[in-house]
Amino acid sequence: MSKKSFILNDETKVNSYGFRVPNDKIKLDRFKENAVLLYMHRRGEVHGRWENIRIEGTKLLADPVFDLDDPESKKIAGKVERGFLKGASIYLHFTKETTFHEGADGNLELHNSEAFEGSIVDIPSNADCVKLFADDKEMDSKEIRGIMLSAMPQDEKPERPPIKTYDKQDKSKTTKMEKFKLSAQAVAVLVGVGLSASAETENEVNNLIEQLGTKLTAEMTAHQLEKTAREGLQNQINAEKAVALTALVDQAVTDGKISATQKETFVALGFDGAKSIIDGLPGKTSLGSQVNNPGGAALGAEPKNVDEFAAMPLEQQLAFKNNNPTGYAKLFA
Repeated sequence: MSKKSFILNDETKVNSYGFRVPNDKIKLDRFKENAVLLYMHRRGEVHGRWENIRIEGTKLLADPVFDLDDPESKKIAGKVERGFLKGASIYLHFTKETTFHEGADGNLELHNSEAFEGSIVDIPSNADCVKLFADDKEMDSKEIRGIMLSAMPQDEKPERPPIKTYDKQDKSKTTKMEKFKLSAQAVAVLVGVGLSASAETENEVNNLIEQLGTKLTAEMTAHQLEKTAREGLQNQINAEKAVALTALVDQAVTDGKISATQKETFVALGFDGAKSIIDGLPGKTSLGSQVNNPGGAALGAEPKNVDEFAAMPLEQQLAFKNNNPTGYAKLFA
């Protein structure tokens, strides 16, 4: 198939929405890295890729490469080759930096949108010539016109009463907020949460913002109550753990597993850390159990005669005499 370049955007053309898109104001990096070719902007149906993406004069151009192993893609490629499909369209995404600006000739220009994909289309001169979406949702013509309305010069917007604030010095002083103009992204957010795309009055916007404010206040109050309850429960748990930790360490001292001077060190480990170590420590052993331990030769086994008894330390001799009077008597019988 011979190479054929398609016009993805002509910055001199005003589309059916009433604005144009300067090529140098389109973010192309993402599109160039993943230049998928669709048909009529149908997601999930990739028919090829775009190559040689470039700007020549006033036009954004690209060359289609079709996936000819796919029957549907081959069918579209054939229509392009035979001259039945001649149009292309670019899919633009609204970012936080996207805005409308008034051009030198009075027409609006879309700045700082991001190109996601390019499509072969049947009628490029209609509204499908440019597809716009925000927050992963395709925007319809009413939503787009609502955003454009916010970018119109003040003298072209429908008349509206001034927003006023009152103070002791001047009862008729207008607030600086009256001069604010919503960005395209801000209007897109309001449209996404319920603002009519055809809204043209200040009251409609104000009412929605008031509703959002009431909802936000309620959610913040609920969040604070939940946070307070959660913190109270955590404080109770921490207090119970502190009591349990003190009891655990005191018992370890009593059991001879740690010394009294080590208490602070184990308390600093917290309950779980201290318990895991203390549980693995041996307790103190009585001298009597050492004497009577058959396998404890190193601690002093039961003497078999007077000589072995005499060789034992005095403490073990006394323990043997007190704990095993029968055996002691046999030694001197």
